Amino acid sequence: MSLGLELETEQAEVQRLTAELRVWRDAQGAGWSPRESEDTATRRAEEAAQWEAERRELDTSLTEQRLKVSQLKSAAAEDGQNAKELAQEVQRLALRAQSTQRLARQRQKEVKEEL
Repeated sequence: MSLGLELETEQAEVQRLTAELRVWRDAQGAGWSPRESEDTATRRAEEAAQWEAERRELDTSLTEQRLKVSQLKSAAAEDGQNAKELAQEVQRLALRAQSTQRLARQRQKEVKEEL
């Protein structure tokens, strides 16, 4: 998978996880809690624990995805820098080759004139 495609995939996953976490937070902020919909204390505690576990999992997943995106962006930047350095080296070598060819032609001319 190309670096760009992998970066897009990871960024899409970050967006998905962010949206999921937003839904969870909105439900909590609207005054709804899992406990209000249950009759028994055990059931309320189980549901609250599940919600909290899901929130922690979403937070963890989101953090991991953001780290992956950051690493991919760094890798892409590094690849770009490497490509730039290689292009500069190729250009330097091309100029050197031109200079060498010019010197060779000049030397050939001098040799012909001497003969």
